[in-house]
Amino acid sequence: MLRTILAPLAGLLLGGLVVVLVEAGGHLLFPPPEGVDLTDPASLATLRAQMPPEGLVTVLAAWFLGTFAGVWTALRVHPERARWPGYAVAALLAAGAAYTIAALPHPTWFIGLAALVYVVATWAAFRAVPSYATAD
Repeated sequence: MLRTILAPLAGLLLGGLVVVLVEAGGHLLFPPPEGVDLTDPASLATLRAQMPPEGLVTVLAAWFLGTFAGVWTALRVHPERARWPGYAVAALLAAGAAYTIAALPHPTWFIGLAALVYVVATWAAFRAVPSYATAD
C-alpha cells in the first residue's frame, strides 16, 4: 500500500528535480542578460522572446529527461504491474509545462515539440522498464 502511494510521488519529485537541474544547466549555457528581473512576468516574457532557439531546446531536453526519469521511477517503485503511476507523473509534469507555456509566450514550433516530448518520453520510459516493455 505504501509503495502504491509513494510511486507517483517519487516519480514526480525525481522528474521535477531533473527538470530543474537540466534547465539550470541550460541557463549556464545561455545566461539571461544583465539586469533581467526573473521575478517580473513582463521581464520574463521579454527574456523568452529574446532567447535563442538553442536555449529553448535545452528546456525541451529538460522536460524530456524529467518526464522519462519520473515515469521510469514511478513504474519501478510501484509494487504491481500498473500503468497509472507512470501516466499520472507524465500528466502532472505536462500540466506544469502547459502552465509555463500559457504564462509566457513561446514560439509555435516549441509548443508542438513540447507536446511530442511528453508523449515520446512517457513511451520510452515504459519501454525501459522490462515488465512493461512487452506489455500489450
